[in-house]
Amino acid sequence: MSSTRTTAVKTTVSDRRSRPATVWVATVLTYALAAVTSYGATYFTLFWEGAPQRSVWTVLFVVAFIAVAVTGVAAAINMFKGSNTARKVLIAYALFGICFTVAKLIWWQETEAIAFGAADVALIALAMSRSVRSYTA
Repeated sequence: MSSTRTTAVKTTVSDRRSRPATVWVATVLTYALAAVTSYGATYFTLFWEGAPQRSVWTVLFVVAFIAVAVTGVAAAINMFKGSNTARKVLIAYALFGICFTVAKLIWWQETEAIAFGAADVALIALAMSRSVRSYTA
């Protein structure tokens, strides 16, 4: 007499279908944006010779900025796993980046920020693409 063992297997979105290239690109773009902007916010706020006087407010700004970046990375990871809520959070993260770009253009005339704003627009386009929406649905 033979015995058969059955085990329950939890299937996830990633098990059911392959990830579209747009999900991969959005995830990698988010990692790059979060890393570069967090480094920039830290360096130019706290260590650069032209940085503002270090205070509680400058340190809080850096901590808050890094927290937003970590939220973006967490959203990218979970969107990669198939979460639609994470996709929406990732769009909000990119909208924050666009708002920050506009602020840098208005108050500091920092035209270098346009590249980051363009990357955020690309991130929104990727996250709202049909392939990503159907993957996370």
